[in-house]
Amino acid sequence: MKKAALILTCLLLAACQSMPDYAGKWSAPEGKYIILNPGLRGNYDVIVSNVDGTRTYPGRRDKSGKITFARNGIVETVTPITGDKTGDRWLARKKDCLLVKAGEAYCRGADIAKVVPSPAPVAMPDQAPSKKWWRFWE
Repeated sequence: MKKAALILTCLLLAACQSMPDYAGKWSAPEGKYIILNPGLRGNYDVIVSNVDGTRTYPGRRDKSGKITFARNGIVETVTPITGDKTGDRWLARKKDCLLVKAGEAYCRGADIAKVVPSPAPVAMPDQAPSKKWWRFWE
């Protein structure tokens, strides 16, 4: 009996290791993220947080390893990708990323969430324009 349980455990572990592990939090710029919580029999809770708020969708993993879920009546697919292929400069050079749709990608790593586009450069006092625009009333 113990031998059968050991063999079954080894087979289950081998089956689990053959699929990539998407479980956990994946971050994007501007504080956006997606959390993939695995359940039983290939089911997932897909938690998406963006500017519209945080919502949870039921998802399903297929035999190829991709996770699909329906959001607002549209079936979305979570696909592995590299940061360079997302087209988002804030995700460039990241190796472990997921693409939901064009313009919506997430990568592993907490440093991405802190990335905020820097403001446009401002002229410093010693670089003031030659025109005295601040004295327009004279």
